[in-house]
Amino acid sequence: MAEGNKLDSLNLFLLSPTVSIYLGYAVFNQGHLAAYWGFPALMSFYCFLPIRKAMLANVFLLLVLCVAAVLSMPVELYARMISALISSSIFASIMVSAVERQHNMLQNRIVTDHLTGVFNRSLLEPTLESSISLLKSRVETRLWFNKSGQTRCPNLTSIPG
Repeated sequence: MAEGNKLDSLNLFLLSPTVSIYLGYAVFNQGHLAAYWGFPALMSFYCFLPIRKAMLANVFLLLVLCVAAVLSMPVELYARMISALISSSIFASIMVSAVERQHNMLQNRIVTDHLTGVFNRSLLEPTLESSISLLKSRVETRLWFNKSGQTRCPNLTSIPG
């Protein structure tokens, strides 16, 4: 498993539930003042986790905060807090998706020519070198048969490099 995946899993299965449960406890005991800490927690999940895992962590956070708010707040405060948290989560999700899409588009533009779609010079040379070495290894291992059934090795002088 890659290092990033281990860290993502650690954040998702340890840090996110810990923060969510702590915030739920704080909302239950302190009311709407503690609920304001739900906004930075909600946004931090999008910063520390991939988008799908961040959505999962936010759903858990919202569920915990909903339960704590229902048990400790008046209905009008509870409804405003939860609707603000849900709309903030949706907004953050849309923004992170847009940034990720733009990042992928920029990454593609960095490595390819926008008119032809061919790799630009930064990737063209390594790709050509690896293709030439692959061709050399295939040609060196291939045996050619002449009409009499005898084998001979091909002449490698015609391949550049």
